[in-house]
Amino acid sequence: MRLQPRDVAMLASLAEARYLTAWALEWLHFPSWRTRYHAAVTAGTVSRYQASSNLYHRLGLLQAHGLIIRLARIADSLTVRVRRSADAYALTPLGATILTEYGPLEPEQIWCDDHRSKALQNFEHRIAIGVCYAALRAEATYRHRTLTHWRGDHQLARQAYDRVPISGQRDPEPVLPDATCLFDGERLVLELDRGTRPLRSWYRKAQAYDAYQGHPLLQQRYGTAHFRVLVVAPSMTRLQRIAEEVVKVNRQTAADYLFLPETHVHPTTIRRGWFGIGTVVWTTNQVVDRLVEQPQVTLAPSHLWEPTPS
Repeated sequence: MRLQPRDVAMLASLAEARYLTAWALEWLHFPSWRTRYHAAVTAGTVSRYQASSNLYHRLGLLQAHGLIIRLARIADSLTVRVRRSADAYALTPLGATILTEYGPLEPEQIWCDDHRSKALQNFEHRIAIGVCYAALRAEATYRHRTLTHWRGDHQLARQAYDRVPISGQRDPEPVLPDATCLFDGERLVLELDRGTRPLRSWYRKAQAYDAYQGHPLLQQRYGTAHFRVLVVAPSMTRLQRIAEEVVKVNRQTAADYLFLPETHVHPTTIRRGWFGIGTVVWTTNQVVDRLVEQPQVTLAPSHLWEPTPS
């Protein structure tokens, strides 16, 4: 098989993102999708939109030559539904070997599938991270923005991730996002919520991120004193509940956080589909024999970056 430059680029994307669907690969490497997608929007046929046949032809060749593997799925990306979902693709060890010959990634940056059985929830979570990567990178490239130094949790976990002390807590809290990157030079961390995590765990995670802001460990690892947290979840209700856990940490509106419903994980909405914390109203409720203050958050439309003036 003669590899085309686009084939090598797709292998590199799989090496960086781990798992990608055909749609995600199309966003990244077949720019003509936008014309066809917008035509489908105009015609009201988005639900029947299909990725390019040329894409599937190239994927078929890569799979036939053992460079990638196709993985069947049952569950939808962030929520579990009983229906068939878009299959995912991953790099094989042979594909990784070929990629090191072509570059541009270093061997330690390349991830490939080890064919071991995968827990369904973990597998779907990893695909969701990959789809977010593809949507963000595709739109960044289209808008002439820069996205660099993408690292998924599989890479961060093996780099002796940081732990920060939390006031009133004996053990330090780990700082391990689902992914991180530099976007136009700004450090971003990504958190994907599938709706199965206890909400209280978000309070602990927000505590860790709050302590990490401006911490010497942050400066040492990333060369910055500040970062933004991007949260993706299945519904607006879930995002609101997460935001309420976040504001409990320092009783502020948490300007460092942006929230995105799962349905907006797409290049056409990944910039402008976000929400920030608009208002916070505190109410006092009696819980058993004590009074507890609880926040009620209103989310306000926001965006990941300002549009470039025309």
